[in-house]
Amino acid sequence: MVEVNNRRVQKFSRDGLFQFQIGGDRSQKGRFRAPTDLEVDSRGQVYVADSGNNRIQKFTPEGFFITTWGRRGSGPGEFDSPRGLAIDSEDEVYAWDTGNNRVQIFDESGGFLRMWAAADSAGTLIPWQEGLVGIDTGKNGSAYLVDSGRHRVVEFDRDGTPMTWWGGIGSEPGRFNAPRDIAVDLVEGVYVVDVNNKRIQKFSDAGAEDSSSAGSAGNSMGSGRQ
Repeated sequence: MVEVNNRRVQKFSRDGLFQFQIGGDRSQKGRFRAPTDLEVDSRGQVYVADSGNNRIQKFTPEGFFITTWGRRGSGPGEFDSPRGLAIDSEDEVYAWDTGNNRVQIFDESGGFLRMWAAADSAGTLIPWQEGLVGIDTGKNGSAYLVDSGRHRVVEFDRDGTPMTWWGGIGSEPGRFNAPRDIAVDLVEGVYVVDVNNKRIQKFSDAGAEDSSSAGSAGNSMGSGRQ
């Protein structure tokens, strides 16, 4: 669990029992300044988006520091407030580089592989605008990005080529109002947090709605407030 204001990551058992924590407020290795997301690879190694320090940090399954990469900037391997992470089936690390409005992809040691930006060197637009707020990957090699600015989800292949998108502003099933985050399960079900509609929607990997949405305004179990 990432705690932004406490600047730490805590680990719990499946039953909710505390096991250990890592972090603390500093810029030294193994400490955080505004950690915002974490992911775990196939070997249980933990990657943390240390947004305030403009870097990614990597730890063992037991919480011991392994390595870090990144610094403030706009070049390959540099960040401006990285806020989201995803790891694919090949253990490649996808970092949502918020301030630079792009996604950077690294190997598990932090070696830069490639990036997707809002426009490539030829000026060809990749379909998201300022408003990228979430990312996850699926077993089929696709990456799913939440483009909150256009109220939609965009699916990309491993090379960053857009494959399909779905959504648009609205409250009907399959539409969104300020979607905020996304998760993909082991059978390629895609779950989207639809903030202003106060619900979670589930889709197939092709974007077809897979089940009725869940949630409503309120503070009882199964409901929520922004």
